[in-house]
Amino acid sequence: MDMRAIVLDGPVAPEELRIRTAPVPEPADGWVRIKVEAFGLNRSEHHLRAGLRDG
Repeated sequence: MDMRAIVLDGPVAPEELRIRTAPVPEPADGWVRIKVEAFGLNRSEHHLRAGLRDG
């Protein structure tokens, strides 16, 4: 079974994010798998992904 995922190979700008197909991981014993319906990207996450940092 496959899922759609945004897989990061390094720092990228938000407009460079691409959806890929990836295998659905099997959870380890004692772990659970959840289905993410939506997500947000906050400013600090944007800076991290773009390779920027404060200070």
